[in-house]
This record gives sequence, structure tokens and C-alpha cells, in this order.
Amino acid sequence: MKRVKTVKQVGVRQSLLLACLILASAGAQAAATHTITVRGMTDSVLEGGPLAHDTSTWLNKAYTLEMTVDASNTARQRVEMDDIPGEFENDWRPVQLGYTLAIAGVPAFSIVDNQYSSLETHNDVTVPAGLPEVPSGIVVGHTYDLFSIGGSQIQLGCFSGGINNVCGDVGDTYEGAGFLFDYFWDVALHDAIADDNLPSLGSPAMDFTKGFGYVDIEFWHATLGADGQYTGVDAGFIVSSVTSVSVTPVPEASTYAMMLAGLGLVGFAVRRRAAA
Repeated sequence: MKRVKTVKQVGVRQSLLLACLILASAGAQAAATHTITVRGMTDSVLEGGPLAHDTSTWLNKAYTLEMTVDASNTARQRVEMDDIPGEFENDWRPVQLGYTLAIAGVPAFSIVDNQYSSLETHNDVTVPAGLPEVPSGIVVGHTYDLFSIGGSQIQLGCFSGGINNVCGDVGDTYEGAGFLFDYFWDVALHDAIADDNLPSLGSPAMDFTKGFGYVDIEFWHATLGADGQYTGVDAGFIVSSVTSVSVTPVPEASTYAMMLAGLGLVGFAVRRRAAA
């Protein structure tokens, strides 16, 4: 009896080992797509304006921005930076980007965009003196890596001001929003982006605890003209602090199927040995 019991125990251990191997293999195949979760506080002021949309409920609140990013099928463009001649940015545009924003726990929008979203990286850019705008925390003369994600197409609504007070008339105002998430690393402290290739969000080098970031929520409005064209302007933005950034892999559908098949195989093996 003792020998039979030992064989069963060995069989169960082998089955569990098989399960671990299957799950590890499935996880290794899910490296292309990741979800980035950013948390922080919005500013207490909308800079710019005016807006028809009421942004007061977005001010001075805790927010959560989730972005599921897949740029694996997007070709890189290497573009010289306008404000720093001789320095280049790597631009993947568009990327497959799903994003949601919650303000004070209340969902503000949820969108999947593969037309107007963007992902940019800057590798070892040294900040010169004399730039018109330098983000808070940036030190002139220091060298930085930058990871940036942008999204738009957030429709806030039509605010009629046209002939018949019906949306679609000449003079009607449409408003929307977008966001830009920027994260900086001082390379003297942490070198996060090694080259101009698309960095893997699953890489240990992409450590979002060793730098600092911002989220700008940007608003725009556009007015319908008599020629049927829209004329738009940037209407304002809310600067938001970043207190934490976390990255988690998103398993692909084939990975889920492999995991379920593996678990089913393990269950069958355990039942078979138990019956024996």
C-alpha cells in the first residue's frame, strides 16, 4: 500500500510540474502587449479655455489611466527634434492603443484607437540651455531617456451655437480631449532605453520607479464653418502628477487556449493516476 501511495504522489507531482511548464511557456509568448496603469492627481486649474464642457469635476482629483499598448506591427520613423537640432525621436504611429481614464473612481472615457494614437521614445537626449519650455524636474545639461504615449479621439460632445440650435449646423462647437503620458529617466541614474528600437515593456530596464512622469489631459474645440470644414484650436489642458506606474503583460488568445488545454491535461492525468 505504501508503494502504491508513493507512486500516486509522484504522479501528482509530475502533473503539477507539467502545469508549471505549460504556464511558463504561455507567459513567455505574451510579451508583445502590455497594460500600463498610471495613477496620480490632476491639477486644480484648467490652463487655457474657455470650454463648454464642464471640467470642474476633473480638477484636483485622483485619477487612474490604463493603456493597453501594442506597437509590434508598427514601423519606426526616426525624426529630428525641432527644438534640439541633431537629436532624434523614434516615433511609432499609429499604435494599437486601448485606454481608459477614471477620475475619482468615476469612468470618464474608454476607447480603442489604432489611427491617431502614438508611442515615442527618445534615447540619450541631452537637454541644452535656452529651450522655451523645460518640464519640471528636467535639469539643463543632463541626458535623459523618454517614453511617451499619446491618445486622442475622446469626444466630449456637441455644444450647439448654430442657426437652428441643432448639432450639425454652421457655427456649432464640438469639443474633445486627448492625453499625453511622458516618463523621463536621467541616464546617469538609470539607463532605461538602450537604442532606437522599440523597447519591451516587459524588460527589467523599463523600470518606472527610477524616473518621473506627467500626464497632460488636453482639450480642444472645433467649429463647423459654412464651407463644411472644421476649424479647431487647443482649448486648454490639465497637468497631472504621476505617483505610480505599473506594467502587466496581456496574454494573447492563443495563450489562454494553451493554458486551458494544459490545465485540462493535468486534470486528466491526476484523475487517471488516482483511479489506478
